[in-house]
Amino acid sequence: MGLLNPNRDLKLAANPHPLTTVVTPSFNQGRFLEQTILSVVSQGYPNLEYFVVDGGSSDGSVDIIRKYSSHITWWVSEKDQGQTDALIKGFSRATGDVLGWINSDDLLEPGALSAVGQAYGENPGSLVAGNVMLFSDSPGRERLLCPRNLNFEYMVRLWKRKFFFSQPGVFFPRQSYMQVGGLDVNLPYCMDYDLMIRLARICPVIYLDRMLARARQHPASKTCSQSGDMVAESCAVARRYLEEVVGPNTLAAKCQLKAYTARRVLARLYHGEPRAVWPLLKELVRPLQIPRGAADIKS
Repeated sequence: MGLLNPNRDLKLAANPHPLTTVVTPSFNQGRFLEQTILSVVSQGYPNLEYFVVDGGSSDGSVDIIRKYSSHITWWVSEKDQGQTDALIKGFSRATGDVLGWINSDDLLEPGALSAVGQAYGENPGSLVAGNVMLFSDSPGRERLLCPRNLNFEYMVRLWKRKFFFSQPGVFFPRQSYMQVGGLDVNLPYCMDYDLMIRLARICPVIYLDRMLARARQHPASKTCSQSGDMVAESCAVARRYLEEVVGPNTLAAKCQLKAYTARRVLARLYHGEPRAVWPLLKELVRPLQIPRGAADIKS
C-alpha cells in the first residue's frame, strides 16, 4: 500500500460548497436591479443564502424583488441610513460560512460562487479575491481590475498604491467579519476599504485568476459622482491605523497622505471634475496633529 498524501486527502475532504451569504443593498436602482438579482440566483450554487435589503425605493424596485422572491432567502424594503446600514442589516442575519455583497448596479459572473466556494473549501478562514471587470453601458469601455497585495501594511500606506481590490470580487469568512467588528456605519463611501484593512490583519488571502464580477460605472454611481468624498474618506480611514504601521511618530506618514490628496486634487481638475475637489481641499487643510483613535473620522 502506498503512502497517503495528506495534502491531497485534505483537499478531497474539503467542502466545495460552503454555505455562502450574498447581500444586495439597493435604493431606487430599479433599472439595474433585475439584472443583479438574476446574476446571483442563476449561479446554480447549491448552498446559497441571498438577501436583498432595499432602502424603501419608490421606483418599482419592490415589484422586481417580489418577482424573484421565491429565489431570495430574505428581503426587506424600509427606510435605512444608507448602503452601509443596509449591509450591516443583511450581514446581521447571515448564517453562511462565507460572506460577500453585490451592489444593485453590479453583476456576478456565471460560476463565480462555485469558484469562491471551491477556493474557500480548500483554504477555510481565508479571504478570497478575484478579478472584476469595470464596464459601462457605452460600448468598448471595459477594464479588468485584478487584486494584489491585500495585506495590512500595504493597505494602510494608501499613498504608495501598492495594493488593489475591487469590492464585488472579494469574499470573506463570517467568523472573521464578526471578530473584527463588522462594517462601520459611519463610513458611507469607504466601508469596504476599512473592513478589508481589518480583515487583512487576521486572514490569509487567496487570489483567483478569474473574473468574479462586473462593476458598472454610470453617472449616479458613487465612484463617478462622489469620487472626491471617497478619496477624502479613504485618507481618514488610513489615519486610523497609521500608528500601528509606522509607530507613534506619524508626522511623515501624514505628510505623505497630504501629498497623495494634493495629487488627487490635480487629477480631478485635469479630468474636469471640479465638484470632486471640495472634499479633497477640506482634507488638505485638516491639521496634521490629529488626536489618536478613530474619533477623527466622524468629523
